[in-house]
Amino acid sequence: MRRLTHSFSYLFIRHPAKWRYDFLYPGIIALLLVTMIVVAGSSLNISGERGVLDQINGLLGILVGFFIAALAAVATFDRPSMDDPMPGIAPIMKIKEKGVFYDIPLSRRIFLSQLFGYLTVASLIVFAMGAIGQLSASAAESSLVPVAYETARLIFVFAYSFGLANVIVNTLLGVFYLSFRIHDVGSKRKPLS
Repeated sequence: MRRLTHSFSYLFIRHPAKWRYDFLYPGIIALLLVTMIVVAGSSLNISGERGVLDQINGLLGILVGFFIAALAAVATFDRPSMDDPMPGIAPIMKIKEKGVFYDIPLSRRIFLSQLFGYLTVASLIVFAMGAIGQLSASAAESSLVPVAYETARLIFVFAYSFGLANVIVNTLLGVFYLSFRIHDVGSKRKPLS
């Protein structure tokens, strides 16, 4: 079972700034999305055909392929600095080997592999949440009293928005590392004349 859930070990990587990308920014974005949905009211097509969930699930299907391709690229990227501990305060991961736990500072390769593995699984989960939301929305609306339906709807929208925002924020972090940090440009600085 541990092998099937290993992708979530990304959430347990320790670094002073990491909680912002995993929880703070996604929480803020989720609150903004919920607020916009509440303001829009019933005029916003969330779960219907060609609704918000339908559109986002189409995007998530594409992102899963991107994350797997990024994971393959990171795993095979031939640059020695990819295997050095990350500069500055390196993220730390706890691993268990032969019954003993160790804290290891992460290299860019391990960090990015963990990130894109997590994003692949997180995207699949958000996709599944969206599909379940689409399938159960009309049944929930007809079987629940209005107050219970609205409460359940807001809880679902927040949970879905938080998961989606987590994927988006961490995707942006991964793209930053793939497009800039992976090249170790900081070590090639020259003073301006």
